Amino acid sequence: MKDFKEDLYKFENLLKTKTPFSITRFGDGEMTILEGKSINVMNKNEFLYDGCPDIRRDLINSFTYNAQNYYVGIACRCCVGDHNFKRMKVSTDLPDSKLTWANIFVNSNFKYFKSNIVPIFNEYEHITMVSPHTVDNLPFKVNKHYPIGPNAWTNNADVLEKIKTLIQTKQLKNQLFLFCAGPYANILCHKLYKEFPENTFIDLGSVFNVEIGIGANRGYLKGANTLNKTCIW
Repeated sequence: MKDFKEDLYKFENLLKTKTPFSITRFGDGEMTILEGKSINVMNKNEFLYDGCPDIRRDLINSFTYNAQNYYVGIACRCCVGDHNFKRMKVSTDLPDSKLTWANIFVNSNFKYFKSNIVPIFNEYEHITMVSPHTVDNLPFKVNKHYPIGPNAWTNNADVLEKIKTLIQTKQLKNQLFLFCAGPYANILCHKLYKEFPENTFIDLGSVFNVEIGIGANRGYLKGANTLNKTCIW
């Protein structure tokens, strides 16, 4: 049986040893898209999925990609129920060793992530970040920031090619790429790692929403009881 904190330690060790990896995380919103259902969270300035087959295909490819040190985070049974958890687990067609929690960086892992893992970011020579707003208040130096807005997979689709050009031009290897970009992060994690597996690509989700200027719009960011929640497998 997988352990919530032990999985976090695994990613911590990969960062410490500068072992390239990619983690793409699929929560309930991404699960909805995989099911082919429309979802609109533009009221939160996030994204609208209205059935575009290209976007869904890109997410499916990210969800099912099998490569060394490529990890897929899925919504756990304690958050979406046994049925949805089992369905996601089966549909990835990946072994447990390639799977982790979609919530791996939050809930009861959040404090450890911020205090023990984030400082490791500073050990990388080059950090690229894709996120809304500003990166000036982050506790590490970002060398290249690609700002995005709502529906980034459409409105900022050129970011993918810009990052590819950056990697090729600067010949970046063993460097760090961080994404706070909703479902667009899933697409970036897959396509970039597939082409540049010598680097590390992390779908961070909402962990830096306060620092980048979105605000504390998640319970765990507000100090809610979810900070004590240890997700189960």
